[in-house]
Amino acid sequence: MMWIGIEKEGKYKSYKTLFIASPDVTFDKIEKIVQQHKDIKQIYFGAGLCSEINWNLAHQCKKLHNYVIITIEMELSKFCKLDKANSKFFNFMLTINNKCLENLNYKQKYRYQLKLQSLDRKKVIMTSPLERFSFVDVKLFKKKNYHGDVIIE
Repeated sequence: MMWIGIEKEGKYKSYKTLFIASPDVTFDKIEKIVQQHKDIKQIYFGAGLCSEINWNLAHQCKKLHNYVIITIEMELSKFCKLDKANSKFFNFMLTINNKCLENLNYKQKYRYQLKLQSLDRKKVIMTSPLERFSFVDVKLFKKKNYHGDVIIE
C-alpha cells in the first residue's frame, strides 16, 4: 500500500510525502511517482503501522536522495537489532508503543520529561521536556492514514 499526503508528525511536518506501508512495493513504482509528483520531499517507509521494512528497496531509493528525504519508521525494539550500516543512510522515526503512555496528561505536558539512555550508561543519555514534542490529533486518522491522504495502491 502507498499513499501521498502531508507529513503530520516529526521534524518534516508539512512536507509532501510518499508513504510506503508494504514491503512489496517496487522501486520502479516509487521512482515513477516521484517523477510525476515533483513536489514530494520525503519517502516514508513503515507508514500505517507497517512493521516490515524492505531494506533493499530503501537502499535503492538512495538513488533519489538528491530529491527526497528517506525516513524509516520503526519501533525502538527493532531499531536495537538493526544493522548499524543501515542507520547511517536514513532518517528514523523511532516509535515507542506502550499502553502506559495513556496515563500522561497531555494538558500538563510541562510536568514531564523523556529520558533516553543505553542500559550500559556508557554511550548516550538524552533528555527532553515533553512540552517540546508536537501533539498530533489521532482523531485525524482514517484507519492507517490521515484524512486528506490520497491512496495510490
